[in-house]
Amino acid sequence: MFATRRPWHTTSRSLCTRSQLRRRLLSTSSPPTVYSPKVRAFPFAMPAEDVLQEANIFTAMYSWKYGSRPETRPGLFRHLWSLDLFDGNGNWQMRPKNVQAVYLPVWLIDSAVTFDAEYERPSGWRSAFVSVSSDLSYMPGFVYEPLSRMALNSPALSTSAAVPFSEDLRTQHGTQVLCLPFTHTPFPLLELCSQMENIRWPVGPTFHIKPHTASVTMMAAYPVLVPVYVLQYELNLINGPANYTVVMDAASTSGGYYINDDYFRLVAEGLTVPQVADTRLSLLLSPVGCILQFMKSFANLTCDVVSSGTRVGSAAIEKELSQLLGDAAFTKGAMEAYQKHFFSDATSFLLNPHGLWTGTICASGNSRTQRLRATRRG
Repeated sequence: MFATRRPWHTTSRSLCTRSQLRRRLLSTSSPPTVYSPKVRAFPFAMPAEDVLQEANIFTAMYSWKYGSRPETRPGLFRHLWSLDLFDGNGNWQMRPKNVQAVYLPVWLIDSAVTFDAEYERPSGWRSAFVSVSSDLSYMPGFVYEPLSRMALNSPALSTSAAVPFSEDLRTQHGTQVLCLPFTHTPFPLLELCSQMENIRWPVGPTFHIKPHTASVTMMAAYPVLVPVYVLQYELNLINGPANYTVVMDAASTSGGYYINDDYFRLVAEGLTVPQVADTRLSLLLSPVGCILQFMKSFANLTCDVVSSGTRVGSAAIEKELSQLLGDAAFTKGAMEAYQKHFFSDATSFLLNPHGLWTGTICASGNSRTQRLRATRRG
């Protein structure tokens, strides 16, 4: 879970290991993170004060619906009354204990990769060929759970303007921003695929992809800083005290996700969440239903499938493959295992943080912002 018992008023530095990151998050005297000039950032679109009202409603409703078992749950109005939402003048009295603006280091990935596959027909299994294109898929560039298990890929990231990171972005709307460091890149993902020679990805019951056959036509990775607000609530509920940490989208004034660290408990308990309309009202009144699938949306893929010279319907394959990759990234410890496997030499990485990628600024698409095209040195 989030460090709901730990302060977030800290800064951290450079590319580092998970243990170093943990120590720096707990330290109040760490030097600031140093980024490459190639890193771009999405500015905080609004001050935290502007979103506290919705955050309070969200947390109040969540704590009522999921803070206790149904048989011990109090009535809604009794619950809200116990929280002392307002003072005698009708002003909001419920507030988070801590509010921290955070820049999350993230890679947004465009790529074109082909795979060999197997496709089941009435006459038996046949070979197939799959072209998979990624459009701004999301990969955390750090390890700090559960933040690095969440796909915080706000729609604003594809429509807002990213700017080169500069020192003035360390303070926005009068608030100091905690800037987390990059600790790994996405480029070894291709090597990881090549090591899966005896593995098949079951993309539905009749289609299997052979990951070790991956062939890359193009891969571009954009290192960006994603703005979020992290809010810590300590509530005295009727059934006892409860602590929640809420992550809020800060890239857009229109609002985005509200993610509670307690979701991971619900997932571990096998919660089945009905699908609800993706609207602001449903987000506040039924928060979990809108968010759990969003948290796993790491991959944004399109597929083109050919078997025996004939194109095969790809919509279901796209959905299944995106879900398979999302579930893998969402798995506890997955990002840490990836980092340890490919970036265990932390010393050389710290000494040469720019040695793994280089590139130039590229402008692409009418609606896409200008980002860094990073290419692996071959």
